[in-house]
Amino acid sequence: MTTIQDAPRYASPVDYEAYGQYGPGRGFERGQSFQRPRYPFQGRITADGSSGYRAEPGRYHLYIAWGCPWAQRTAIVRRLMGLEDDVRLWPTLARFDLSYNPLGKISERRLTSYPNLWGYARDLYQHPAFRETTDFGAFGTFAAGPRPSFVNDAPWRIDVGPVHADWDSPHHREAL
Repeated sequence: MTTIQDAPRYASPVDYEAYGQYGPGRGFERGQSFQRPRYPFQGRITADGSSGYRAEPGRYHLYIAWGCPWAQRTAIVRRLMGLEDDVRLWPTLARFDLSYNPLGKISERRLTSYPNLWGYARDLYQHPAFRETTDFGAFGTFAAGPRPSFVNDAPWRIDVGPVHADWDSPHHREAL
């Protein structure tokens, strides 16, 4: 029988004792900017170890929060290894109707109202690197959570609800 003492110990993805918790006090209060903690590892992992960190199977763990656009870009780049321009826009397109627009309350138009962007987004989604690293269910939780300081109650903001789109429909980009 395996006990807690016998179980392997894994490093926490975040050293909370040294860097603190996310949430209150990290800039989510109205009028403050988000303060991202600076973690000690700022280098690169290289195949030959010239960076001081040799790439070895099973040595490193990549923790991904699927709702985080930066983390999703990392997962996509690991699969694509090179198409970074597509990667930079994808998290915004994928989150627009479910998270960004309902949170920012900026537009009555949905992503599907922009034929070129909507076709482009669905074309990207057909690639496994984008499809397999996208969890639409994780995006809606941000609109329900604490509002960043840049989201205010300005009179020009409008109520916009989250919208689920059919990402599997044909993109028809050749016709655009």
